[in-house]
Amino acid sequence: MTNTLKPKIASSSALQQPTTVFFNGRGGTGKTMLARLHAEWALHNHVEFRILDLDRTNATLSAFFPDHTDRPPTADDNDVMNYLRDAINEQTTKHHHLIIDFGGGDLILKSLASRIRLVPFFRQYNIRPVMFHHFGADPDYLSFMQYFEKGELFSPDATVLILNAHVKPERLSVTSAFEQTIMPHEIYKGAKARGAKFVVMPDLHCAHQIDRHRLMFYEAYEGRDSLKPDRPPALSPLDRAELGMWLEDMENQFAKLSCWLPWLPAKRGNGS
Repeated sequence: MTNTLKPKIASSSALQQPTTVFFNGRGGTGKTMLARLHAEWALHNHVEFRILDLDRTNATLSAFFPDHTDRPPTADDNDVMNYLRDAINEQTTKHHHLIIDFGGGDLILKSLASRIRLVPFFRQYNIRPVMFHHFGADPDYLSFMQYFEKGELFSPDATVLILNAHVKPERLSVTSAFEQTIMPHEIYKGAKARGAKFVVMPDLHCAHQIDRHRLMFYEAYEGRDSLKPDRPPALSPLDRAELGMWLEDMENQFAKLSCWLPWLPAKRGNGS
């Protein structure tokens, strides 16, 4: 991976169609962390986007991307629902890309999908909906995905299954953990059969350090602490090396989804 702040964008083919990305799942599965990475890719590649921060207990995205983030005035169900509806309505006319992050297990999107056939709606306005489902290695994590997949409540063609390697028993490898707990279940196999894509989100031990110092991922990798430029880097050399491998892994795994997502960096070869 090259030591650069701005990853080279993979393709401009997806830029012509506005995209709405939904980050869904139970708490602690890496939704906000991955939303931050995608927002950073969009920012680096000068892609016009807005973030809708609907996490009612944690304003992380608002803190990292204040100039791109909108947030409801309160955590009340009506305020959150109205903010979600307004953001989608605005996208139909302004045609920007929209990143939406929900709090763990939040059912606001399910409520909206029960009132409106969202896939045909987005198709009518030439918007591509992309659904991210986040899992840990426990069958209970599938219950949230089942809300949307059962009866095709909201199951767009562009569906990404994110398996968080951090949320697994320590005694098992990532492959063994998910093969035993998630992959045998019908709801998972059904999504894969209809074309959903599978991504493993590697564990990142220094993630809490990056959060605590409010660093962008690529800033942290380069050893630049934008909040305290006169002090040593927030991450140790080993942490930076680990982060570099994590970023390269994420870039390479998501490169295969460039037809769905407009801001993805190009896949990097070994030693690049």
